Amino acid sequence: MDPTAAPRPPEAPSPPFRACLGVVLTVAGALYLIGLGWTDLWAPDEPRYAAIAEELRSMRHGIRGLVLLHVNDEVYTQKPPLWFWLAALAGGPSGRVDEVAARLPSAVAALASLALTARIGRLLGLSPRIALLATALLATSYRFVFVARRAQLDGVLTACLLAAIALFLWADRRRPNARPDPPRTAVVAALHLALGAGALTKGPVAWLPFAVFAGFLAWEGRIRGLRGLAPPWAFALSVGPLALWAIAAVAMAPPGYLDAAIVDNVFGRFFVGTSHARPVYYYLLQLPVEFLPWSLALPMGLRWLFRSSRTGGTDASDARAARFLVSWAAIPLFFFTLSAGKRGLYLLPILPALSIATAAGIDAALRRRSAPGRETDRPLIAGLAAVATLQAALFLGVGPLLLDPHKSPRPLAAAARAATRPGEVLGVYRLRPLEPALTYYGAGRVVSLTDATALRAFVDAGRGPVLLRSRDEGALAGGAAQGETLRFRRGPRALSLIRPARRPPPPREANP
Repeated sequence: MDPTAAPRPPEAPSPPFRACLGVVLTVAGALYLIGLGWTDLWAPDEPRYAAIAEELRSMRHGIRGLVLLHVNDEVYTQKPPLWFWLAALAGGPSGRVDEVAARLPSAVAALASLALTARIGRLLGLSPRIALLATALLATSYRFVFVARRAQLDGVLTACLLAAIALFLWADRRRPNARPDPPRTAVVAALHLALGAGALTKGPVAWLPFAVFAGFLAWEGRIRGLRGLAPPWAFALSVGPLALWAIAAVAMAPPGYLDAAIVDNVFGRFFVGTSHARPVYYYLLQLPVEFLPWSLALPMGLRWLFRSSRTGGTDASDARAARFLVSWAAIPLFFFTLSAGKRGLYLLPILPALSIATAAGIDAALRRRSAPGRETDRPLIAGLAAVATLQAALFLGVGPLLLDPHKSPRPLAAAARAATRPGEVLGVYRLRPLEPALTYYGAGRVVSLTDATALRAFVDAGRGPVLLRSRDEGALAGGAAQGETLRFRRGPRALSLIRPARRPPPPREANP
């Protein structure tokens, strides 16, 4: 027990936990679900994922297409299929994976993540007040809201990981004056199934909770407890789904699929940074941005974690809660820091841990500054309501009006379609991430041009217009752009849609 901690004042009667949680989820549901189709899918990720899900839904590639994903009729090697299955199911009633269908899995997963965060707070032995506050903080943190309204795989991954964490804490729960109950077979199976679903969403990163559980149990001096949570048969549920899909996909795929999907995508991203390479200190700067605006209160959470993990605070369960939250946040953060490829988006699964810690820190600070029984929740509720209102204005109003014209590929696809004559195709030079977005919004058939030689051959054959970065116009034959040109965007992201003028054939040599 911390001798410097203020005694815990008697708590005033509070509304039922489930009723308050229902209010939080209702408000969050309105923020996440209203207007999902008001903005176009933003390039490059959203339309690419939607295009893959639409090819799957349409069964263009038959039963084989359910296992082997495709984009623009080419085999897609970057991600496992679970999210795409969900988006395809969401697009079934409307007959197309449109904007709403593509974003619906993320919105539903976000609501599930909020409910699981509240449950985790209670399983950690924290008060209903802290669990509800943590849920509200997470529900209104910048990155969490942003992902909840986007066609993104990480929202579904986070829900799967939170389900596994909640099941671990339930199996590891302690009763007063008694040892923890031995994990039940059904709980262990459900935990591993949740991790298996996460791996089938985004690959081996979903198995990181095993390291979290091991680190926490080692800190508690109970590392032997990991055996009951990881019997050999259970790995058929956590590792098996991804392994079975990978084996089936490799068997159906053309040569080279294994290297592209496993060697380059998994190991290349982690060790080499083939995508999103960042310096080692990247997350030190990025984490406060991802957790805005509540990163301003995060120091109170860090203070609570430091004191509680060492002494247990004024409650015996505080030490266990703090140690688990530190393990939950620090171990994945260390793993992501080691990776050469880094994105702020990857921090999403640890934001619930930061939310719970911050809520506990805020609660402790309010208790130190308040007289026993004094009402202190009203300013906090007002602040949460203000943040939620501001976010609703940004995501439902300002975003569609100001950002959509710059992020949407629809105008570009429409211009490309208008510039492409019958029998022609659109050449896309070194803009491969944008190609699925163009076909999704109806630009027609797209030909990928990967180097200057392919570009010049395409132009010389007169196959159609060319889309390229404005700074790459010099790669066209003749050194400068010739013919009709349309400009899109500004700055380093500026694009040009060019119909090159036909060059006259070289004059024939006169016969001597």
